[in-house]
Amino acid sequence: MSLEEVIIDCLEKVNAEDILVYDTKERSPFYDKMVLASVDSARQATSVISYIEDECAKNNFDVRSIEGRESPWVLIDCHDVIVSIFTKEEREHFAIEKIYMDVCIQTTGKSTAEDLVAKLSLPAEWTGAVSFNDKMCSY
Repeated sequence: MSLEEVIIDCLEKVNAEDILVYDTKERSPFYDKMVLASVDSARQATSVISYIEDECAKNNFDVRSIEGRESPWVLIDCHDVIVSIFTKEEREHFAIEKIYMDVCIQTTGKSTAEDLVAKLSLPAEWTGAVSFNDKMCSY
């Protein structure tokens, strides 16, 4: 499994929601992918953090650092993949998706493109650009 697959698997197994993966190779010299996910509570976030740490170690991937363990926005630096885990309220407040409108994204898990566009209050034109389990760059 790739690092991205390990992280997505962890997020899905602890029922994180609205998982998005951004391909940031063209945008950042520091990391290749950025993963966003929502959780219902700080307790669920703690579970995600522990699970990602454990699974990365089992698969020989390094977790460089974790910022905000006790906050509503946790950032996990896994070198080439950055993971942001938000409570739903925090994710809505910061609206990171709007900052990265020009970056290729993909959905994973249970969400369809239409669901995600509506739920996250993304621009309507994203419905054609966000794809379920596939990468789209048609902005």
